[in-house]
Amino acid sequence: MFREQEHRQERIGVGMTLWPAGLQETVGVRAMHLSPLEGFLMTTLFQDVRYGLRLLLKSPGFTIVAVLSLALGVGANTAIFSIVNAVLLRSLPYRDPDRLVRIFFNEPGVGLRDVRFSKPELDDLQTRSVVFEDVSPIFEGSEDLTGAGQPEPLRP
Repeated sequence: MFREQEHRQERIGVGMTLWPAGLQETVGVRAMHLSPLEGFLMTTLFQDVRYGLRLLLKSPGFTIVAVLSLALGVGANTAIFSIVNAVLLRSLPYRDPDRLVRIFFNEPGVGLRDVRFSKPELDDLQTRSVVFEDVSPIFEGSEDLTGAGQPEPLRP
């Protein structure tokens, strides 16, 4: 057996923990008995963490680049997930969103595609339609309201 393993066996034999005394008070561990494998894993973990911190402190340039890279990656991942969650994962804030349809008309002979309805056409569609429960216009982009005075831009 190695000297360190003998020391561990002695500590376990007299009912002591495998945690170093200073760390035991810092962490607040009280009479926690670990099996030899758990003690070995914890000791190895603490040694690895200490070694990693020492290396990071030795090269501050690398540490700054690594921390900034991690921060940028976490920030980008959060932003992308927020967009995907809002656009794809959440349902629309309407009752029965799977029943929504978009209506437009095409005139291939004249070369018109995806033509929107005018206000009188929407009113006519709403009053005469027995298929649709309700009809509402959707504004894509900016629209101008014209009439007696100056045109005014409409904002959604």
